[in-house]
Amino acid sequence: MARKLLDYRYEHLDAARAHARMLGHDRGALYPWRTIAGSECSSYYPSGSAQYHINADIAHAFCQYWYATRDESFLARVCEVLVETARLYLDVGHMKDGLFRIEGVTGPDEYTCIVDNNYYTNAGAANTFLEACSLCRTLEEKGGFAALSERIGVTKEELAAFFEAGSRMYLPMDEKLGICKQDDTFLNKKRWNLEEIPPENFPLLMHYHPLYINRRQVCKQADTVLAHFLYREESPLIMQRSYDYYEGVTTHDSSLSACVFSMMAARLGNLPLAMRYFEATVGIDIEDQSGNTRDGLHIANMGGAYLSIIAGFGGMRLNRDGLRLFPLLPAGWQKYAFSLSYLGSRISVSVNAEGCALRLLEGPEQEVTVFDRRVRLTRTETQIDRPVRGVIFDLDGVITDTARFHYAAWKQIADELNIPFDEKFNERFKGVSRAQCLELLLEAGGQKRTPEEKTALTNRKNAYYVEALSTLTRSDILPDVLEALSFLREKKIPCALFSVSKNTGIILDKLSLKGEFDAVVDGTDIAHSKPHFEGYLLAAERIGVDPRLCVMVEDAEAGLAGARLLSMRTVGIGAKLPSGSADCGLPDTTALRATMEELIRKHNSEPAVRQPNLK
Repeated sequence: MARKLLDYRYEHLDAARAHARMLGHDRGALYPWRTIAGSECSSYYPSGSAQYHINADIAHAFCQYWYATRDESFLARVCEVLVETARLYLDVGHMKDGLFRIEGVTGPDEYTCIVDNNYYTNAGAANTFLEACSLCRTLEEKGGFAALSERIGVTKEELAAFFEAGSRMYLPMDEKLGICKQDDTFLNKKRWNLEEIPPENFPLLMHYHPLYINRRQVCKQADTVLAHFLYREESPLIMQRSYDYYEGVTTHDSSLSACVFSMMAARLGNLPLAMRYFEATVGIDIEDQSGNTRDGLHIANMGGAYLSIIAGFGGMRLNRDGLRLFPLLPAGWQKYAFSLSYLGSRISVSVNAEGCALRLLEGPEQEVTVFDRRVRLTRTETQIDRPVRGVIFDLDGVITDTARFHYAAWKQIADELNIPFDEKFNERFKGVSRAQCLELLLEAGGQKRTPEEKTALTNRKNAYYVEALSTLTRSDILPDVLEALSFLREKKIPCALFSVSKNTGIILDKLSLKGEFDAVVDGTDIAHSKPHFEGYLLAAERIGVDPRLCVMVEDAEAGLAGARLLSMRTVGIGAKLPSGSADCGLPDTTALRATMEELIRKHNSEPAVRQPNLK
């Protein structure tokens, strides 16, 4: 089936060449946006023919087929499509200031037309350039490049130009927001507040003129977010910031949007959000959400629903490095299973709470990557647990207990303001920034203060707190903490400290702990308090570990909640924590080393081989 679909695209390659000439390109092929027999059927070019990313999308499909099958009889066709689509990008783009740029195109977001340097298009073009070089080298090794060169005139010099363009592709970034820019001007437009749009005015294209929509910062569907799924992963922090930003301006007026947001939410570890978008995806026709199911089913969206499971929750990726799985289990699911065809073999994947069980159903043995491990699959079932590769510690209540100092300082401020304050109210301050704590206190007292007065109050509170910290010594480190750190160092598990406190450096100095952590993230590094993702991802980044392979040790409910939304394993410290707030709950730190030992023993051991259940 897959090859027949690709044959259809290959058979229309000459028509794509003709389409490119029609649009003024001397070389290459440009596949039409809408077609049946190969010619462009889209009448509105800004959201039709201008979507040059269709070339990268089709090239990507050919590459995926190659990496799934290594079908050598088809490789020459794969390379021909890659070369012709890459030639088109080389013709439409140009070098400026050492970077390759593509202007005057439309990305997947059809509410933003004819833009310069659409991130998705540029990332897809870079992928096309580099894959053309890589697979043409493979074709040459197999003795087929000379025939391709004779057929379409591709040369080594042309491939070198592809490589330069792909390696130097301009991918717009916004340094202030820390996100990938959808294009050069998208973020300059007035942001359209989606909550102000009457519900009956969706989809927007049915109620507003395209020019009215195009002048505003609004997305019809996943654009930059889709690029992170298909073509290019940035750091988890950049991808999460980008996801959050674009989620806020996306209407999902396309049926192909929710599935992408589901898959990327799962990639970022936010399984509750991934599940919400997955339910929206499967509900498009089941619940007739768009009111048009009577006109026909949304077939592409059905494919998106399937991919939401295997590529979203299952974490399946396929590229020149082979097949990779990173399966996660959503809350409320006991397990899910699917099968894959890969290099002539059929593989069974069954995902459970600890990881997944894999078994070769038929065909030769294969090696795949599961989480970060290379696993050889045989006819016996193999259980691979999600390993622990890093541990992130909170400070207050985990490493040492400065809560009494915080309480005393806030109590002094509360007394000065004549606001009742006790230890129960103080529990609300755990994991919360100083400014937010003051807001909670003023709200409880029904008081208002000017910004200048608030700054003076928080500074005074901090002065009281810092003065109390002078009494801290190494003996104030909580029980078993040093033993746990020593064990993790012995096992070569990097450790980070993440605290929202801006006094973290002072505390670590007093405890003589500065050299015990591989990385430290504190309140001076972040703009948002827990449970916001920023600090967790920064800590994981600084120790070089995928956040989904980290354990968070935390004593505050908010801190644990933030870690869970990144699919970090959690260890909760404190008898007052609600049941279920952490994967593992401890009344205090006295068994911290033993807990770390058990986590490493259980999840970092070699994959367990089981006899197949043939029932």
